[in-house]
This record gives sequence, C-alpha cells and structure tokens, in this order.
Amino acid sequence: MKKVRYWPVLLCSIVGAMLACDPIEDEDLREAFAAETPVTQADLDAVVTVTQPFPNTEDAVEGDQYVVVRNSNPAIAGCWHVRKGELELRSGSDHDTLVCTGNGVWTVYFETISQGKSVRSTPVELTVTNVFDAWSTCLTGAKDKSDKGARKTWRFRACEDVVCYNGAYGFWNYTPVDQVTGNAWWGQTSLETAGNQTMEFAFDQNAFRTFHPDGSLNNEGEYNFVHSTPDTGVIGELLLTVPVIGFEFNEVNLDNGGTYWILELDEQHLTLAVPRKFEGGVEWEDDAWIAFFEAVD
Repeated sequence: MKKVRYWPVLLCSIVGAMLACDPIEDEDLREAFAAETPVTQADLDAVVTVTQPFPNTEDAVEGDQYVVVRNSNPAIAGCWHVRKGELELRSGSDHDTLVCTGNGVWTVYFETISQGKSVRSTPVELTVTNVFDAWSTCLTGAKDKSDKGARKTWRFRACEDVVCYNGAYGFWNYTPVDQVTGNAWWGQTSLETAGNQTMEFAFDQNAFRTFHPDGSLNNEGEYNFVHSTPDTGVIGELLLTVPVIGFEFNEVNLDNGGTYWILELDEQHLTLAVPRKFEGGVEWEDDAWIAFFEAVD
C-alpha cells in the first residue's frame, strides 16, 4: 500500500529496533526479519528505486520534498531510511511516499538483515529545496506556498516605553533582547515620537511596504531573509530594498545596504539590529541600532 509520511515517526518499530546501532538481542525477531537467502548490496540496488516525482512549481505545495521509495521484491523485507543530519524518516513499506521536513541534502537507503548482519543499498543523495520556510509564516502569515494572498502588518513594539534606540553591540548575548535599561546608550525613541507607522510583508513576490501614521503609503520594495549567523546571538538576516519603519532614528549606520540582523522572530515579535560594524564588532565597545516590532492582530 502506498502511504504518505510527513514527519519522523517510528513506522516500523520491530525493524527499527533490529536495525539500530546497538547489537540485536532478540534472536526470534532477527530470524523472522532476516532474508531466507543471502542478500548483498548489489541485490538490493537491483530491486530498490528512489525518485522525486513532483517538480517544483510556483503555486503547488508538492515538490522535490516528496520522495517515493519502492522495493520491487517484497520477499526482501526491510526498512527505508531518509536522513539529513539528526533528522530521520523511516518506512517499512515496499512502496511509500515520504515528505522531507527541511531543505538540504538527504540520504536515502534501504536496509535489511542477511546472515545476521545489516545490509544496506547504496545510499542515494537527494537535494530538497521546496520545503516551505517557517519564517515566511512568521512574517506574512502564509500557511504554505500556495497561500499567495497572505500578508501581515507590523507596528512598533514599546519595550520600557522605547521602540528603538542606539546602544551596545552584543548585549543580546547577556540580557533579554527587549531589555532597554543598561543596553541603550542614546537615542531612545518613544512611540509618541516615532508615531503609528506600520509596515507590511506580503508573501506573493516578497512585497514589502511601509506606511505613514495616517495610513498613506510611504515606500514599497521587496524583502528576503537568510538563516545566517553572522555573529553570536544573531539568528538570521532580513534583506530589504527600502528601509524599515523607524530607520530615520538610526544614528549608528545609515549605510547598511538594506541588511538587518534578526535577533528575534516569531509570529508576534520581530527585533532587528543594525550594527556599526557588520564584521569585527566588539561587545560593549561597539554599537548598534535596535528596533522592536509586533504583529497587528
């Protein structure tokens, strides 16, 4: 039977236990699972196939994250492994569809027991690029790739009555990111001073717009993001073609090339930093502009 797997679960508990790295202790299970005749890697390679049947398209959720595995000789019982680092999907089916949970290179192989030893098919490496990024949900509210109409509005978030300030580089490694006291050096800007500006991230075409307090359009451009770690405590980078709201209060680095370090991002909170030095910054000696935002319900 063909089935679809979406996340790592123990799909073949007996097989999983038998194929673990630890010695197999249950001889009855070993005998029940082992092939009746000797099986080699070449034998497995001749009967197993691994494919990615769905091309990546703009509107479809399905793409290269869907992996179809098939063992054309059911007499050889075993377990499929689809692995990427610590992530692993398993299936004991002869014909199955598994859905990779992250982008990157995954390794796929079939494993059985022959003459008391584990035998694996030659590993196949698959590149996956179509997994929907959770940060798109955080920024835009999109549920998946097909959610083209998704958009989310963000406004200033007041922390200790401050929405942005110029302060100590690297403080985020020692105190909560929303702590202002002790981290702000100058330029503490209140919501009253900043005004009720808003900004909008749209999923379709990565559109980004900012608005004046009266709701009129201020600027529009595009956004992107990368899961980089340019320095300790930074979880990624937000890349914009036009400035975020509040950037006019930035007295640290106006020539940031549209790059903002992400210190915090979830579905309700966004905290950004623009350091004076994108490389070589020294904690508590160099400085950065910090800005707080929250999603509008």
